[in-house]
Amino acid sequence: MKKSEQIRQLAGEEDNDIKRFGLDCKARREARSERFVDKELQELLTKFQVTHDPAQGRYTISTKEHGRVMFYPRANKLLICKENRWIWPGLRWIINFLLKDGSESRK
Repeated sequence: MKKSEQIRQLAGEEDNDIKRFGLDCKARREARSERFVDKELQELLTKFQVTHDPAQGRYTISTKEHGRVMFYPRANKLLICKENRWIWPGLRWIINFLLKDGSESRK
């Protein structure tokens, strides 16, 4: 059982509405992270140099065109360090500009 499913189960058992809402939000954030790791991370690893910082929950992707890109899967936001620009939703940007674009090569 995944961590997000465990949290959803705890939320279903909770009587307090505010605590249930907090657990639901936590489960959604965890599900976003799990979905990224299960689907897109493997493809990114084949094309780019990717490092993971578990303390901050971010993945750093090194690209030629965009430089260093930091992705926070739980919040679904992305920081392009070269331009100092935040992008929401970050996963959609990764799919459209890094995974579908064949011009980038591994550093």
